[in-house]
Amino acid sequence: MADQRPIILWSHPRSLSTVFEQLFLQRPQEFHVIHEPINPISRAYVTKNFEFLNQIPLPKPTDPITF
Repeated sequence: MADQRPIILWSHPRSLSTVFEQLFLQRPQEFHVIHEPINPISRAYVTKNFEFLNQIPLPKPTDPITF
C-alpha cells in the first residue's frame, strides 16, 4: 500500500453508503475502515450520558490510517 491517503465518505442517513463501504471491507489487506466514528459522541450528547465515552478505546499509533 504505497499511497496511504484517506478516502472519506460522508453521506446522509439511509443512503447506500454502507453498500459502498462493503467494497472496502472486502479488501482488508488494502483498506482500514472506520465505520461511523462520530456516532458514540453524538449519542452521548443526545442522551446526556457522557460516562460511556471513557470506555471507547483510543486509537493506537500502530493503527493504519488513523488521523
